[in-house]
Amino acid sequence: MTTPPVEFAAWLGCLAFGVMLFNQLAKAKGSLMGEKLRTEVSPQPLMVQAVAECVKERECGERDRSIDGRLTALEGAREKDKESASTSRKALYDQIDTVRKDLSQKIDDMPAQIISILRNTGAIK
Repeated sequence: MTTPPVEFAAWLGCLAFGVMLFNQLAKAKGSLMGEKLRTEVSPQPLMVQAVAECVKERECGERDRSIDGRLTALEGAREKDKESASTSRKALYDQIDTVRKDLSQKIDDMPAQIISILRNTGAIK
């Protein structure tokens, strides 16, 4: 004998299956009968509305010049940032090179026996 929660879950499964089957049958009937599915595009692309006033050619030119000015300023700022980044990158590489040389000198100053032990263990190459 099954427990009540299992029976309840089985009935819910049967109900869901029935609803889905009905839905699919309704769609099949609609497509066989030639009913078209309604699709809606939002916002409606074919709805034409009157505007208060048209944009003047002068205003378009002003907007174009304004955008060109902003674009030129942004390109200039990008170039400055690129130069700054390359300068700071060069400084970083110089610092890395200085530290590498300093460590190499310190390693070279270590006694030969310690160096051979470190190289044998793989700590340094």
